[in-house]
Amino acid sequence: MTVEVDVDGQLYTGSSVVKVTVRDSDPLTKGLGFSSQFGARGEAAFVELPGKGYLFALLDGGPPDSGPQINAINIFKDQLPRSGDERFAIVAKSRFKKDIPRSHYPLLVTFTVITDPTTIKQVDPDNLAATFGPGISLKRITLEITDEPVTEGKIESVLGWWNNLTVPIGGKVDRKYGDPLYGLGKWSFVRR
Repeated sequence: MTVEVDVDGQLYTGSSVVKVTVRDSDPLTKGLGFSSQFGARGEAAFVELPGKGYLFALLDGGPPDSGPQINAINIFKDQLPRSGDERFAIVAKSRFKKDIPRSHYPLLVTFTVITDPTTIKQVDPDNLAATFGPGISLKRITLEITDEPVTEGKIESVLGWWNNLTVPIGGKVDRKYGDPLYGLGKWSFVRR
């Protein structure tokens, strides 16, 4: 996934490679109607906006069908059979690339103080200027199938507190269940 941000006419980008695995479900899970199980390994994409902070595109927190495990099937559905497990094999062999539709954007966040996880803040993809200041806008987010290596270590290099985090991101804040930041954790940024 690649995130592109326009800052006063200059383009800033950040990307991440996430490996998605698909395997046959065990008999019990198949009996419940789920023929496949999904996994993901990698990191959230982020863009450094000089003098403004960082914009992170999380691995979860977006619409229910927008996580890395299923995003490719939804984004490239027009190029795939309507159903069946062969869709996964087609995607794996492809080199599809497409802008992610707004309806499938991942949750975007920033930290008002990058060294403090309790300062997490949701970012409106339609109004980055409200968070980062005038002249800043999201150009696009793209999804591309690739055979490049999985991204590792970038999140930890920016979020120095990462390895010491023992509570949900944002700290022990009393968030309501419907709050998009509710329940975010390390897995929202990194999956190993």
